[in-house]
Amino acid sequence: MAGVISQAPVEIGQLCLINAEPLSPPHEPQMFGGEFESGTATTAGLDKPDDVSINAALGNPSAKFNWINIRAYSGRIDLEQERDRWNKGKASGDQTNAMQSRRLTGEGAPKPSDRYALEREEPPNEIRARLAETPELDPNSYHSAVLRSPENQRWVTAMDIAIGQAKCLDDPAMREVLVAIANWRIDKTIFGIIERLPGWAKISVEAQTLVKASHAYYQRGIFPPSGLVSLTPPSLVTAPLEKGGEK
Repeated sequence: MAGVISQAPVEIGQLCLINAEPLSPPHEPQMFGGEFESGTATTAGLDKPDDVSINAALGNPSAKFNWINIRAYSGRIDLEQERDRWNKGKASGDQTNAMQSRRLTGEGAPKPSDRYALEREEPPNEIRARLAETPELDPNSYHSAVLRSPENQRWVTAMDIAIGQAKCLDDPAMREVLVAIANWRIDKTIFGIIERLPGWAKISVEAQTLVKASHAYYQRGIFPPSGLVSLTPPSLVTAPLEKGGEK
């Protein structure tokens, strides 16, 4: 929410609603600390990637990284063999995931005299070193701002988690039974324990029936009836968009 607000002008006195209870005690979060380029209340600052975001990018198969030239060549080569030859004897963080050929000379159909560049994708260690020296900057967001400040962690993150907790978890008996049935691997022994919990009688008959069905599925392989678990997946589209707005 705050990340969106910081990227668009907000008039003085404008009411901004959030879907959450107020913090108690109130805390004004630090939203701009640690930015590579500082922002303002109406302009997003710029963040450089941290270790978490870099590792997430490295694990994303769709992420695009730089290609490094190795040499020029003519004729045919096997890219997999070239990659294996390059990676041989190197640590995993220094190994490239892919190689490619880029045509340098010639037009039309390939000819033996055409020249190509053999290129390798940056390995993880080179990517980390490059981003440490010349970081790729992104607009600041609510989540990155919260995580950078210890006081935000103390007051905002903890409250954010607490707001998402159902009030029924304040009841020890209900919390005990809800935690117990959250694991669908309910065998005969575990189901007997669940039925004897004080909170079992507090959940609805429908919920008890679903738990019993989960137990039967895990214990005997009997799939719950369609009245409990629909065999038809829900529609991905609940309402079509209309031009100029949402239906």
